[in-house]
Amino acid sequence: RVQAAAQFLGQHLLSRLGAASTPVSSNQNFAAQAQRNANPFLDKLNARVFPRFLSVVNDPTLQEFEGRELLGSYVVDLEGMPSRRTELINNGMLRALLTSRSPTKSFAQSTGSYRGSNTPTPGNLFVESQESSSDAELKDELLLLAEDYGLEYGLVIRKLADSWDFQNDPVGSGLSNIGGPGGLPALEVVKLFADGREVAVRPMTVSNFVDSFFKDIVAVSEDRVHFDRPWSLGSSSFISIVTPSLLFEDLTLRSVGGTKPKLPAFPHPLATGQ
Repeated sequence: RVQAAAQFLGQHLLSRLGAASTPVSSNQNFAAQAQRNANPFLDKLNARVFPRFLSVVNDPTLQEFEGRELLGSYVVDLEGMPSRRTELINNGMLRALLTSRSPTKSFAQSTGSYRGSNTPTPGNLFVESQESSSDAELKDELLLLAEDYGLEYGLVIRKLADSWDFQNDPVGSGLSNIGGPGGLPALEVVKLFADGREVAVRPMTVSNFVDSFFKDIVAVSEDRVHFDRPWSLGSSSFISIVTPSLLFEDLTLRSVGGTKPKLPAFPHPLATGQ
């Protein structure tokens, strides 16, 4: 199973799912910076943010998925509020955001999602689909899209970099340099040709990702992958993401400049289920 979809959502979606008040200051520079950093999903309630066949649910009350423990499970959050199931996106429409006991303009009650960060954080995040495709159908659709764009191949991403891939790198890997607005780079990428050939390419990163790209997901797989990750480097709070593979129609990747990130000598235990 390919974990890249879960990693991609971890980099680009998780920070959008929590509602937190925007700081107010008399310092114009600080206020402007705070406004730029505000969650854009706060202005998209009851608007479409995903394809109509996809929904997203946070449910930290569940203990396991397909017999495997979900590390994002918890009974109460750090404010003593009980965890509960929250439907965030329903049939592509953003219906709710996660909240703590600090009220915001749009949300007055907690969803039991305060886990120590400034923004309320998911526990177990599930992407659910009303329409799905087999792996073979997904590849066929990818090649049809490539043909529509006049390309001989489509790109398949199997693994993205995570913060722990770099935490022991003596060079520091330039985390601030290799990712940028596109997120951390894809470490395992192949070109898929119509005859079934796969050709590996060097690490790449998504170029100029914007939230509207989520609406360009055209198909998802039948199988779902379960991936656990810390909320941030060094954090003791984990998030479990359960998602199918995602097929984007228009997602631009570019070669990673500067020092190329290297795969770790040994895989992280969480990535292997050990």
